[in-house]
Amino acid sequence: MATDSYTVKPQTDSEQRRQLALLYRLLHARLPVLFNLPGHVERAFRRSICVLANEFLRSSIYGLIILYLLVVSPVMLFSDDVDKGLWFWWAVFPIGVVLAGLWLFTQVEHKAQYVEQVLAVAVWVCLSGTLYGALRLGDSFLGYVAGFESVYIVIIAFSVLRIRLVMALMACLAALVMALALVAVTSVIMDWVSINLFFTAPLLVGLVNGYIQESTGRHDFLLSSYQRCQTALLREVMLAGDRGEDEQQCLASALLAIGENMRWCGVAVVSPGRDPAWEMEAGWLRQDVPGDDDQPEFWHFAAVHRLASAACQRREMVAGPLPPAAPGAGYCLAVPIAINDGEQSVLLCWSEEDQFQDPEFLDFMAQVSDHIGRFLDRIRQKMQLQYMALHDSLTGLYNRSAFIERLSDAMARHRRDPALQICVLFMDLDRFKWVNDNLGHQAGDCLLQTFSERLKANFREDDIIARLGGDEFALVLEGLPIADVMTLVERIRATYDTPITMGDVQVHVVASVGIAFVSRDHRDADAVLGEADTAMYAAKHERAGECRVYDDNLSSRVLPMPGRHR
Repeated sequence: MATDSYTVKPQTDSEQRRQLALLYRLLHARLPVLFNLPGHVERAFRRSICVLANEFLRSSIYGLIILYLLVVSPVMLFSDDVDKGLWFWWAVFPIGVVLAGLWLFTQVEHKAQYVEQVLAVAVWVCLSGTLYGALRLGDSFLGYVAGFESVYIVIIAFSVLRIRLVMALMACLAALVMALALVAVTSVIMDWVSINLFFTAPLLVGLVNGYIQESTGRHDFLLSSYQRCQTALLREVMLAGDRGEDEQQCLASALLAIGENMRWCGVAVVSPGRDPAWEMEAGWLRQDVPGDDDQPEFWHFAAVHRLASAACQRREMVAGPLPPAAPGAGYCLAVPIAINDGEQSVLLCWSEEDQFQDPEFLDFMAQVSDHIGRFLDRIRQKMQLQYMALHDSLTGLYNRSAFIERLSDAMARHRRDPALQICVLFMDLDRFKWVNDNLGHQAGDCLLQTFSERLKANFREDDIIARLGGDEFALVLEGLPIADVMTLVERIRATYDTPITMGDVQVHVVASVGIAFVSRDHRDADAVLGEADTAMYAAKHERAGECRVYDDNLSSRVLPMPGRHR
């Protein structure tokens, strides 16, 4: 069931839309781009790194302390090296102080954002001492112990502590500078072999490992952020209906939530129609895309309609390029929408780039279409309930309550403009009871349906026609003088000449008509309808197929009607 289009044009793109588009671009960029993220994305990644580092520190501090004691205790207990004191002060004591400080740091409340700096300082202090100790002690046993401590610290800095690559590298280079400065101050002979063995080689290994680990972490961070934005978008789609005042605004709000958060030129829900082949129900159009408030210019291209038809027939997503002449969009994606009542709709998405090949994106669009389908199904059900509440189920005409409501609206217009003439026609089929009793209720229903179709064919589209119940019909005609009203009545009488065929029986049906004109003295719609009803019964009493106009003085008076009477 297609409805009039309702398009929303936001004044500016939302922050969420820019965020989702940026994350999508970064996810599909080359690897070096991961290490050059925009400022706000980099800050978000840094916060996530600090959270991970903080969790690692809290869960691993006791393990690090135990490992430290297992390495230091045997040497301190069983080694009788003359340089044990020097080794202790430079390669043992700084690490112990750092571990004690880190333990105290985990015992107090602190902000996770400072963990990365604290760990970098810890690496700098520990590595400075062990490097200087390895250079100072030279080729001795304790010198090699201090050197391997340096290797261990470098590996931990790049792979275990969960800090960023640049922070670990800065801490290690700062430690090297400090160690070399201490060597220069204490006049120790520079041993470049030890530096390359205990620092340069593990640093290169750590850089490779850290690069792989951080690039994977950055990609996972972007992917999780993109998925969170998609989840938020789906939630926005599900909640969009609560903000709309009517069905069309509900659907437009859902499409606005989708369109604003994706890198699209436009998005629309379309349903099968007669002319054109597809009719737009609702849509969103980016502000800079050519088009009016109803439809973008690229909607009129036949390629769009072919994609919609293909998606509906195959029941799968179909994407394709648009002609070069299509302004503002180069590609279109058609996503079928399954609705519980069996009706098919299609979600169309227009983009400047071909971004419709990513499997993750297509899975996301399948979820979006499912939500839109459930949303459309609720709208269809609500519209069907509203239609049933206002229309007669047999004839499709307005029912009595809807007729009274619309007559009241017409009377309000008459009060604002007394020159606007409004009349009410009350009609009753004179042979309906005979048909019902002799031919059966099915024949009676056929009679009512045929008579209703003839009424609709002889009146204007904006005239209000209702079945009040049984064989009673009522009409509201606005802006017609009495002469035109009588012409319409005579046109209806002319249809009596054509019998209604029901099986093997042909029935000539006539209707008695009562007419009442709205005046400022009428209290409500029921008063006007009652006068038309009174005129109709006076006409029926006079002769079948007669027409009377209600008159205040005489209650009703007969108007001369041309034609034959039955």
